[in-house]
Amino acid sequence: MNQKLYEHLLNHYPTPFYYFDTDELTHRVQYLRSMLPKRVQLCFAAKANPFLLKVLEDQVDFFEICSPGELDICQNLAIPPEKIVLSGVYKDEHDLESYFEKAQPLHLYTIESIQQYEQLRSFSERYQRRTFVVLRLSSGNQFGLDEASIEQIVASRAQAPFIEIQGIQFFSGTQKRRSHLFEKEMAKLETLMDHLKEKYNFTISLLEYGPGLPVDYFETGIDEAKLLHDLSTLLDRLDPNLEIVLEIGRTMAASCGYYFSRVVDLKQTGEYKYAILDGGIHHLVYYGQSMGLRVPPYEVYPARQGETCIYQICGALCTVNDLLLKAVALPSLAIGDAFIFKMAGAYCPTEGMNLFLSRCLPAIILGDATVHHLVRKALPTSVLNTPKGDL
Repeated sequence: MNQKLYEHLLNHYPTPFYYFDTDELTHRVQYLRSMLPKRVQLCFAAKANPFLLKVLEDQVDFFEICSPGELDICQNLAIPPEKIVLSGVYKDEHDLESYFEKAQPLHLYTIESIQQYEQLRSFSERYQRRTFVVLRLSSGNQFGLDEASIEQIVASRAQAPFIEIQGIQFFSGTQKRRSHLFEKEMAKLETLMDHLKEKYNFTISLLEYGPGLPVDYFETGIDEAKLLHDLSTLLDRLDPNLEIVLEIGRTMAASCGYYFSRVVDLKQTGEYKYAILDGGIHHLVYYGQSMGLRVPPYEVYPARQGETCIYQICGALCTVNDLLLKAVALPSLAIGDAFIFKMAGAYCPTEGMNLFLSRCLPAIILGDATVHHLVRKALPTSVLNTPKGDL
């Protein structure tokens, strides 16, 4: 982004707001595909940023959906059911049945418990519908099945004639910075697949893997190209008949996002100058960060010159935790100056504590080099925090 675009956006939209650059998003997807084996398919995790789903519809192969609300979003956007992978540690029985009642089935379900498996088996038989599933292997937490449970399901698969177990799903966490973690996980998955083949004559045809590729939010020197090369090498070693889907969210979406917030007050308390912005930590979430302890990429508009002084850049919330930038050296700021925080495309619009103090949700703008679209106006949240009925 350039200064001319900053000016245009700030002249047309009141802060705070998000801007998602769809050209940058497209370039990012193309880069990831260029660095990965050609047979690898991409599944975008909707939770990372649901406002990007329609833009990505023709650029990724699937969408991972983890709640009824996310599925509603997909349906409202007319995302084809054949692109939807329904995941989630909790799948409500009534919601599941409603999916079977629809004429067109979802592409794939992940199984995270014996109960989920039995529910899907029951509905598939009741509606006489062939249902494709993957079994999520747990990494040692509340998500997924342990190996004994996976074996139990595979061993009894003949008793579920309408369920087709296509493979294994595995995701152990995000921000993996070292290739040996991929290698360790691949070895574990290959061992499991070999065991299922040898003991149960069951061949895994699909591996859905969440590599947890990192985003270098604070310019710490992550060698992403090497990580992608090493991951690709491991994937190339897998059975050539194995379908591979990589579940990616953060690393696909982060770089396309910008968060704009203006200076609304300036003061000095003791040794520090303070700039108060109209946004805050309820809108800006970087993985693994207490805001202010590390410096994310940002710019100030207009760019000012002159002698610098030390500022604390704080948000509008009534908490000392609302510190966006700690002790940064900047030329003298003025009320109305805008801070543009970069790498805000993943989780920022959905993961923050947006109901705290009942402040408005920011507007959201999507745009490319030629046109911009306001896809959500600023929304008041006070209605959500107001009790109803007779008290």
